[in-house]
Amino acid sequence: LFLVCDGVSLANGWFASREAAEKSNEILGEELDRKLENIATGDHVSPERKQELMIQEVMSEIQRTILEADRSIKSKTELDPRFSGDVATTFSLARLVEMPDKTQQLFVANVGDSRVFVLREGKLIRLTQDDSLLSQALNGGYVSQADGHLVDQASRVDELPDRLQVFFRQRQIITRAVGALRDDSIDVKRYRVLPGDRLILASDGLTDQFTEK
Repeated sequence: LFLVCDGVSLANGWFASREAAEKSNEILGEELDRKLENIATGDHVSPERKQELMIQEVMSEIQRTILEADRSIKSKTELDPRFSGDVATTFSLARLVEMPDKTQQLFVANVGDSRVFVLREGKLIRLTQDDSLLSQALNGGYVSQADGHLVDQASRVDELPDRLQVFFRQRQIITRAVGALRDDSIDVKRYRVLPGDRLILASDGLTDQFTEK
C-alpha cells in the first residue's frame, strides 16, 4: 500500500491527511489482505473467476476507503471549534496485488493534485489526472493538450506565452479533495506491473519542481 495525502486546508490540513491515511491503513492493509486470501484459496472457483472477484474487491474497497475517510473528516470537524471551513486533503493511492495468475496488478486512485507515476525503462509515465482548474480547461477544450502540458511543466509563469499565463495559476487550484467531496464518484484504475518498474507518488511540492522529462 502506497499513499500520499497532502493537507490542503492551511493549518488544519494535517488533520484531514492523518484521517485519510489511518482509514487507508485500516481498510486496505491487513483487512484487505485477508479478504483477498479468502478469495484466492476458495474451493470450486476457477482461477479466472477468482481474479475477477479480487479485482472487484480491491476496487470496491478503495472506493469505500476514500468515501469513509471523507465522511470521517467531515463528521469530526464540523462541530469542532478548532476547525473552520473545509478541512481536506489530496489523496493519491496505489495498492499492489498479486493475482492468481501470478501477475502483479497496481490499483490507483486519485483525488486532488498529488500524482502517481511509474518509471519504466527510463520513461516516466503519469497514471493519474489532477482534479484542478487546469484539468477542467483541458477537458472543456479551452486549452489544447499540448498547451496544457506546457503550462504543467513550466516552473515560472514568465516561461509561458501571454495567452497561456492565465492557466499557470489554475494548475494549482484543485477542484476536489477528501474531506470536501461533493459527490461519490471515485475512479479506480488498474495497471499491470512489469519487472523493473518503479513507483513514484508525489505531492505538488515535488511535481512543481521538476519536469516529467
